[in-house]
Amino acid sequence: MPVWKVVGVVPARFGSERWPGKVLENVGGKALLRRAWETLSGVPEISEVLIATDDSRVETWAGANGLCVVKTSAECRNGTERTAEIARMIRADYFVNVQADQVGLEPRVVTALLRAAKAHPEWAITTAGTRWYDAGCLKNRDRVFFSARECTCGRHSIAERFFRGGEKRANTNGPVLRHLGVYGYSPAFLREYAANEPSQDEITLHLEQCRALQMGVEIGVVRVRTSARSVDSAMDRDAIERSWSNRKRQRRPT
Repeated sequence: MPVWKVVGVVPARFGSERWPGKVLENVGGKALLRRAWETLSGVPEISEVLIATDDSRVETWAGANGLCVVKTSAECRNGTERTAEIARMIRADYFVNVQADQVGLEPRVVTALLRAAKAHPEWAITTAGTRWYDAGCLKNRDRVFFSARECTCGRHSIAERFFRGGEKRANTNGPVLRHLGVYGYSPAFLREYAANEPSQDEITLHLEQCRALQMGVEIGVVRVRTSARSVDSAMDRDAIERSWSNRKRQRRPT
């Protein structure tokens, strides 16, 4: 069988509007950027992991910590555009993008995504979602969800509409899943995506995947169980660290 070359990318924008420098913030003693890099590095199917950034501070940090970093354009508007720029530099059969604000995303989730993508070569883009979330998350605008319909094969889903917590959403017969910050793309899709302008939903909701839906592309979904949590604010970071600390205390022998 021919080798399927997969490249992992962690897009790292320093100038986050809500939390500048978030990608270099520590959670549990490790920078968010390193945690995302370790997730991708733990996936056997991925041959190379790159940090993609337009910021010299991220570039310096990555280099000092032994992570391979590639400088990308400051004109990139989101992580998918940044991954598309990497795809113009490096030849590969498939690209995986893990967002740095996903703490605790297990390598097995990425492996499941890659297996689903191989099983469905018609999917130009693949992502992951979970039904495991607190009801309160649905009111949090920092959290992203989507409705999905079942595939004809019954094992996977197709994303229908993405929305943020607290948003009034249309009724759907399919499940509502919490979106995880991981995507897989074919090189052809990345070229097409970068050539299209942002959709109105992408601009309004700040959700890059909305452009793919506007383009008429099916977004394949792998459903997983995961302990991954989003870090969108210092409050999220503090809550995660308290949770981990409490867990350690409960496991401590008496």
